[in-house]
Amino acid sequence: MRKKSNDNTDRLVDMLARGDRTYAQIAEELGLSEEVVAKVARGEMRPELYARIQAAEQAFIDEARRMGARFAKALLTKHIRAGMAEDDSEGARKCREYVLTTFLKGAPRIEAGDLAKTRGGRPLTRKDMARWAKKNGGPDS
Repeated sequence: MRKKSNDNTDRLVDMLARGDRTYAQIAEELGLSEEVVAKVARGEMRPELYARIQAAEQAFIDEARRMGARFAKALLTKHIRAGMAEDDSEGARKCREYVLTTFLKGAPRIEAGDLAKTRGGRPLTRKDMARWAKKNGGPDS
């Protein structure tokens, strides 16, 4: 009989760590109250489980990063190509903005004042991006 309790504890830890179900759904599946599930998730009840929940959550995050890393180069390449499109569409502008703000955080910054001088308040264009890349040692320099 003790085995079932341990199984439910393991399932509770796993379900909370995954984060893909509400407390109500977890409670219903395990025969607990929603309040108990919420308190366990916050470490207010069964505090010995809190570290297990956090460790399992981190393991899921690490696994997702490893899975995503396999596709990162191809996705980033596709995003950059779309951003460098000749049409200067809104989609291309969003790709440029996303790449510059997300992936180039440690690179030399494009100062808002500098861009405002060169583009007169217009959205960032392909030419602006190419000019920045040339100035900062990018792929087209």
